[in-house]
Amino acid sequence: MCVRSTVLCPSQYWQADEVQRILRDAELHRTDDALLVARTAAKLRLEQYVYGLRTNLEQHAWRSRLSVEEAALIQRQHEACVHWLSAHEEHQFQSHGRSVLRPEDFQRKLDDMQSVCQPIILKMSVPLSELSAARSKLRA
Repeated sequence: MCVRSTVLCPSQYWQADEVQRILRDAELHRTDDALLVARTAAKLRLEQYVYGLRTNLEQHAWRSRLSVEEAALIQRQHEACVHWLSAHEEHQFQSHGRSVLRPEDFQRKLDDMQSVCQPIILKMSVPLSELSAARSKLRA
């Protein structure tokens, strides 16, 4: 992706060499900026998924369709992920703004959460009448 930078300013404030220095600095930090954007987007996706889980768990209609074990499993996954995010929040940046965590770290954590929670959530899309009938057959 090619981004062209244009600096508009009155000539009495900035000299041409200052503008050139600013543009060189911007070019030097372009890859760091792109990594920061990718990292922030990956972290946001994980936080949104975790927030959605918590919101759903707080809804009685949603939670009532889960078994006690399923609800506890999702709750444990949620708490573990919140703890992971909190533990890494303090150490998310090293000196010079470089991130300790890469976007792949957040994506891996999201994939782990989804691998455990998604099968349970997909079961929620089954109509309640079919779910009750399936549970009755299992008990019989």
